[in-house]
Amino acid sequence: MHMGDTGTPVAPGELSRFEACATECLECARHCTAIVAAALDAGGAVNVGALVPPLLDTIDACHANAALLTRGSVLHPDSCALCAAACANSAEACTSAAGRLETRSPLAAAVTACASACRRCAAACLYFVGQE
Repeated sequence: MHMGDTGTPVAPGELSRFEACATECLECARHCTAIVAAALDAGGAVNVGALVPPLLDTIDACHANAALLTRGSVLHPDSCALCAAACANSAEACTSAAGRLETRSPLAAAVTACASACRRCAAACLYFVGQE
């Protein structure tokens, strides 16, 4: 049995939920990082510059949340709530940006995939704040 940072045991079923949520967080951060890199590489030539601030928030929230989940921190419900909010904000921003991009462009596909990753991460995080 895994011990959380308070020394209290974490049930095996919950441990897999922690690991799954941490994995979703890291996957979401990976997608967001790719879009930020593409936006910065384009130098504002494409209409995704407005995505950078919310995606940076999401990257930071996802990395912090994954770390807290991985060690079973008692702060994980709060960090999950923050991460879910950041992810929901980024999913909305990505969906909006994808609508402004050429439908068949690789960037539009990447932005759409990022929105999906953000939604999956938000859903995984909401489990831990009792809003699933």
